[in-house]
Amino acid sequence: MTRIAKLSVRLLLPMLVLMTTAGTAPSAPRTPDPSVERVEASMLVTGSVDIEADGSVSAYEADEPGRLPPAVVQLLGSAVPNWRFQPIEIEGRPARVQTRASILVHAHKAPDDGYLLSIARASFGSSDDADMPTAKRLTPPRYPSDLVRAGVGGTVYLMVKVARDGSVADAMVEQVNLRTVAKDSAMQRMRDQFAESALAGTRRWTFNPPVEPDASPYWVVRVPVHFVAPDASVPKYGDWSAYVPGPRALAPWAGVEDMDAPDTLVPGGVYRAGKQGPELLTPLGSPGS
Repeated sequence: MTRIAKLSVRLLLPMLVLMTTAGTAPSAPRTPDPSVERVEASMLVTGSVDIEADGSVSAYEADEPGRLPPAVVQLLGSAVPNWRFQPIEIEGRPARVQTRASILVHAHKAPDDGYLLSIARASFGSSDDADMPTAKRLTPPRYPSDLVRAGVGGTVYLMVKVARDGSVADAMVEQVNLRTVAKDSAMQRMRDQFAESALAGTRRWTFNPPVEPDASPYWVVRVPVHFVAPDASVPKYGDWSAYVPGPRALAPWAGVEDMDAPDTLVPGGVYRAGKQGPELLTPLGSPGS
């Protein structure tokens, strides 16, 4: 079981107030909606992990730990050193390496109205490999006008097939997360609008081909697109983020099966689709917790 840490409800209250039913003031009474139960509160923590030749972890350092809540620092400090990876070979010999880590921490409501923390997901590796495309021009998509007026925000996770000349050959929506709670039918319409806008925007995108290209006829990358509602602030590093995750779709293209969930992707980046980075062999939580 994943190690958990208690978190004061006061730290999450300002974030949870923002997650109100669409068109309803936070203080207005409303009928309980099962959609609220699907709200997730999470924090994305980046850092680096030193992996020894035998796959054990010798060091972990979170980026800007001073900006993270103490409970999150405590959770990661107790869990990550107990991880074990598949040993990595360089030129046929096990080697000590350092890898970037993106760790998603979830906050779950406890029976006493506090919150419990757990590590939900983690991904490893760099987003600037020489054998994958990089962003050249990623023009922001149009914000659907009725969602602007309603103050609805969200994140669209795209998978983009990049042709060898850097143009976009195809694109699909992997997942849409919303920052508003509403009836299922209303949230589906919101997701559809965000998805259509994001897909239309990819027609104007271009990429730089890899510095060290392989013989692939195309490359597939993942790009998170954020729609920030007017007067809303983008969660900063070390802030909690509340959202309702949408259903996840799988890409029809070869070579991108068995991927990690997209919500470990740091905003503003372009990421390789498919498994990448060191392979974690142990559970995300500390043994014996």
